[in-house]
Amino acid sequence: MDSEFPTLVTTAPREVPRGVGRNIILQFSDRVLRLAIGFLVNVWIVRYLGPHGLGLLGFAQSLVGFAAVAAEVGLESILIRELVRRPADAPRLLATAATMRLAGSAVAILLASGAALMLRPADSTTLTLVLVLASATTFQAMDVLAYWFQSRSRFTPFLIARGLAFLVAAGAKVACLLAGARIEVRVRESGAKKI
Repeated sequence: MDSEFPTLVTTAPREVPRGVGRNIILQFSDRVLRLAIGFLVNVWIVRYLGPHGLGLLGFAQSLVGFAAVAAEVGLESILIRELVRRPADAPRLLATAATMRLAGSAVAILLASGAALMLRPADSTTLTLVLVLASATTFQAMDVLAYWFQSRSRFTPFLIARGLAFLVAAGAKVACLLAGARIEVRVRESGAKKI
């Protein structure tokens, strides 16, 4: 019996590869946990620093944030693509990317500290804060290892390492808050967080 409506061809739904659902849940859980803990710790820091200390910290973070663009060097998607295409070249690709990130970090430190010196030449506290925060960009060179795990769709080791690093940084911030540390020390501890 002919119908005036065409028959739709239906296909069976594709199977989702094993582990994809688990990776999604792990990434989502990691993100929610880090956001919740980060929010609580940051609210405490804001209340503790007061308007002047928070303004100083925000100014230093802004300078470093602008300069940290140099440390990123736009490698993530290119590196992951190349690691997928050429897994045998992984050691060379990772070493090159880490070297580029370290060089970008050095540029970021110079740019941020130069901007601090130009904008507030007589303020050694601001320069100290900027140097501490900007030096944290050197640790971002290790992100290239995370890109290798991402290229292999193996998120668990990466998420565990990132989660542990975050908890250590949050714990250091809380310890500084409980000890009544001055702003220079508190900012040094917040520099452990990825900018």
